[in-house]
Amino acid sequence: MKTNCKEVRTKVKQYIVDHIADDETAESVYRSFSEWAENDNYANAMPENEVFQRWCQCLPSEVTFDYTNYDIKETLKSWLNQTEAEAEKYDIFKQQHLFYYLIFAEFKKMLAK
Repeated sequence: MKTNCKEVRTKVKQYIVDHIADDETAESVYRSFSEWAENDNYANAMPENEVFQRWCQCLPSEVTFDYTNYDIKETLKSWLNQTEAEAEKYDIFKQQHLFYYLIFAEFKKMLAK
């Protein structure tokens, strides 16, 4: 399944909503991320989606996104309706990049509304 189809975007959006801490909003999560990026001088060092991935991998309390390689692979499989063989075509670095990229892209769309 293509990563930009409506079904995938809907699954990713629901995943984000389900994994934002109860006392947080999308706006407050983005504010925390932005402050972290500014404080660590990441803001201009690399693309924002890559900075977001680094922030998520620090396990911020504002979100509870998957972080183990196995969980990331399984979540991507469910989003993309992949078989195990299809998922195994991609190494963990590509899986991580795609996982966080999809979250970041949908997260930004949520903020724009």
